[in-house]
Amino acid sequence: MELRASAGLQPGAVIRKKYEILGEIGRGGMGAVYKARHLIWNEEKALKVLTAAGEGAQQGLRSLMAEAQIMRQLHHPNIVRVEDADYTEDDQPFVVMEYVQGESLRDRLKRAGTLAPAAALRIAGQVSSALAAAHQRGIIHRDIKPQNILLSKNADGSETVKVIDFGIAKVREEAGLGFTGMLTSTTGMFVGTVAYASPEQALGMRGSDLDGRTDLYSLGLVLYEMLSGRLPFAGSTPLSLLMERVQVAPAPLDRPGLPVEVVTVVMTALAKDRENRYRSADEMERAIAAALEGVSEKETVLLETPQAAPVRNTPHEEQRGTRAPAQRPTWSRPLAYGLIALALLAGALAVRRIMSRGSPPITHNPGPPEPPGGAKPPGEPGKVRTRANPVDGLTYVSIPAGAFKMGCSPGDEECESEETPQTDQTVAGFWLGQTEVTQAAWKKVMRSDPSHFKGEQLPVEEVDWNQAVGYCKAIGGRLPTEEEWEYAARAGAAGARYGQLDAVAWYATNSASTTHPVGLKQPNAFGLYDMLGNVWEFTASDEDPSLQKKILRGGSYTNNRGHVRASVKGAAFLTGHAKWMGFRCVAEFR
Repeated sequence: MELRASAGLQPGAVIRKKYEILGEIGRGGMGAVYKARHLIWNEEKALKVLTAAGEGAQQGLRSLMAEAQIMRQLHHPNIVRVEDADYTEDDQPFVVMEYVQGESLRDRLKRAGTLAPAAALRIAGQVSSALAAAHQRGIIHRDIKPQNILLSKNADGSETVKVIDFGIAKVREEAGLGFTGMLTSTTGMFVGTVAYASPEQALGMRGSDLDGRTDLYSLGLVLYEMLSGRLPFAGSTPLSLLMERVQVAPAPLDRPGLPVEVVTVVMTALAKDRENRYRSADEMERAIAAALEGVSEKETVLLETPQAAPVRNTPHEEQRGTRAPAQRPTWSRPLAYGLIALALLAGALAVRRIMSRGSPPITHNPGPPEPPGGAKPPGEPGKVRTRANPVDGLTYVSIPAGAFKMGCSPGDEECESEETPQTDQTVAGFWLGQTEVTQAAWKKVMRSDPSHFKGEQLPVEEVDWNQAVGYCKAIGGRLPTEEEWEYAARAGAAGARYGQLDAVAWYATNSASTTHPVGLKQPNAFGLYDMLGNVWEFTASDEDPSLQKKILRGGSYTNNRGHVRASVKGAAFLTGHAKWMGFRCVAEFR
């Protein structure tokens, strides 16, 4: 049968003597959706009509009928019901669906900015319930996003969520429906919507290897957006978004007053490694229900959608109240070491995965590896004046007074806007920790060890800014200002780094996703180790005093080379802590 392009259905048109067209309610890709009235039952329906022609229409026909067959199998109150399929008088196929009176979640968010936590959790809980039903039938949606979540008004004023658009669903073999979805599931192909894709989708995982946890990640992004008014990644192109999904941690969900249980639900769903997410939609639904019990039912005033510069992202998948610079997708040089080819295919993005040699692994490394061969032990550089602090046992280096240009280094093309313009700074002399504060030193002073990665000579992490200040005071010192920190990191060098990167820093390419013992890399001219990489370092300087945010410096083991530089900046809330964030102190000897 030849499918011809349709000019569309006009209000008043009658289809098969059954349906009167009331108006068009949506259009996209190869089809359109119309509101219609059943002439016999006097009921409102939605007709999804194929409008394309030619070769593309055959693909559209397969998609439309596959979607209809999938949705006919799913009898659930939170999934739009498919009732029939037929052809118009001019042989255009259409599917008859339940008509939903209400609006999409996308329209709601455009209008409201954010939702009250209770409302957001109720919506996410109903989507989880719908996904649980689909997953139990071996059906994976693969395109959960606000546009595919409808909010149906009930007679009593309440709302019921309806999940729609299973057009690119992956049907696993156990479903027994005899097909595998709309587009190819060949390795290296991306199917879905880039902004809401899971890391597995971004990597081009075979459709046969995807499971329901890919939908849970997408739902985590939707819940994040409902609560914050934004998505946790800042990429401006499809390619950068996909790379960030694999390499960059989501920005912290830092809505004021949000209960920790709610944050936990979101961040668990957004774990990069699917083994660390909820095991099933049922489990996520239960977690949402538990979080909802601790959230006030009062619909508080909606927060405004942020209008400032794009939110920068944290460089690791686990964080609490912190954020660091948006990590540009960077490839090992030459570019041939890491290519991702981007193409459009029938309105869907296809990305072939040839991962960068410099990309950090997704899987979690349970602990620090042994020092790699060739790593140099700490050595006392010549003409460096040092002094031991009797309280924590660490060595402190005398940093001479001097002047320098602070900010983006000449010729550095990787700088962010907050690194410019350069400013002239003068710094008085001070004593700075030769290394980051170690776990051994922290335990000696604070009698505990909160760190995620364990090791006496590993930098202490999982401490917040207030705790770092408390430690520095206990050893008779303070945190460095960012001016002091950058001056000390540069040690007289004008470039972005004080040496060849692999020689001076632990970062994404060489860190194996873990911290490393301090002092294994080469020091700078002042005799300071690990001023770049290993862990981000707190400073005493404010990023935003009104929000109680402090500046971080130096990058960490999770970052690619673009954010392991002397002038790069991050930021953390006073109570934010993470396993990629530590510090060193200025000692004030008498």
